[in-house]
Amino acid sequence: MSELKSGESYSSQEVEGIVELALKFEEELREKYDPERKIPGREILLQKYRERVKDPSYKVAVVYDEGKMVGYLFGWVNPARAREFGLEDMGWLQGVYVLPEARGRGKWIGMDLLGSFENFVKGKGVNKIGGQFYKGSRQHKLFMLDGWREVREVPDGKEVIMTKDLV
Repeated sequence: MSELKSGESYSSQEVEGIVELALKFEEELREKYDPERKIPGREILLQKYRERVKDPSYKVAVVYDEGKMVGYLFGWVNPARAREFGLEDMGWLQGVYVLPEARGRGKWIGMDLLGSFENFVKGKGVNKIGGQFYKGSRQHKLFMLDGWREVREVPDGKEVIMTKDLV
């Protein structure tokens, strides 16, 4: 049975677990979609997640299955930052990842994580979410089923910007 932890404080050990999942996610993206993708160093990610789990404009959520961390989500709501990227006010999903061995076992863990992000964004008074995903990736396919739509292709041609209205 999976358990979602969202919007709570995270221990140093949990932040390290999130970073390990983030690194696995980065490796999977490089292996499947972009062999030239640069993977951030472990220390850089540790610093980033240590700061962001405390920042109220960021959302970090994790899922445990039988006591083991098997998935995470990372996103933010920061209208000024969104405008820097030429986007309207929206929540931005930076990443969502579930370990391969925890995928497809009845309940969609990724959808639980995504639901926690949608609630976070709505709680900030924002009614739209977006993200950048590799074409044909698990995330791209899953989110298309959940009502996301492609807005534009990224110049590299490998990724698309997608959005979903939350109203």
